[in-house]
Amino acid sequence: METQALNVVVADDHPVVLAGVRAILKNASQLHVAAEAHSVRETYARLADTACDVLVTDYSMPDTGEADGLSLIGEVRRRYPLLPIVVLTMMGNPGMIQILLAHGVLAVVDKSSSMDELPTAILSASRRRRFISATFRHKLAMLHTPGGDASPPPRLSPRETEVVRMLALGATPTEVADRLGSGSKTVSKQKKDAMRKLGVTTDAALFEYVRAQGWLG
Repeated sequence: METQALNVVVADDHPVVLAGVRAILKNASQLHVAAEAHSVRETYARLADTACDVLVTDYSMPDTGEADGLSLIGEVRRRYPLLPIVVLTMMGNPGMIQILLAHGVLAVVDKSSSMDELPTAILSASRRRRFISATFRHKLAMLHTPGGDASPPPRLSPRETEVVRMLALGATPTEVADRLGSGSKTVSKQKKDAMRKLGVTTDAALFEYVRAQGWLG
């Protein structure tokens, strides 16, 4: 008896990534791309009008002007508490991966790799089993290995933490500089240093990390 393919909704704001995911899943007989979304709003719409077994979503869709990241995941979990979620991300920060898992994400796939692991990740998530890309598993494992040679989780300095916290609250770099008694160039450098340490490349990802850490009170 032939097994019915799983319906997968794929959300990503980059057409190239969508095309890549489509090509990978086309060769997986157990998986069917039922719908695609290019923004947070489209993701909600496709989930509402499409029979979906697993959601595969980019972590950050900053060009849409809508809340993404953990906000998207939290809203999907609220609307569809049993829907398995697979997250595509380039953020290799172990702390961020742990936060995603704590928020109910079942699989985290390294977007910077070939994503050949994606079919396995989707099938694992559909069976309520966790899956983490090999590159991310190594980083997480080294965190918990006595004497491991991996770098510890990145830690921001108190000033870097305060800078990104104030920026996430809506202050401009000039306002942050005035409040902290420093120059705007210094604030800009501290923000860039924070992003480098955390392994994020967009303001949306940086501020999502700040919110996830509970730094906004």
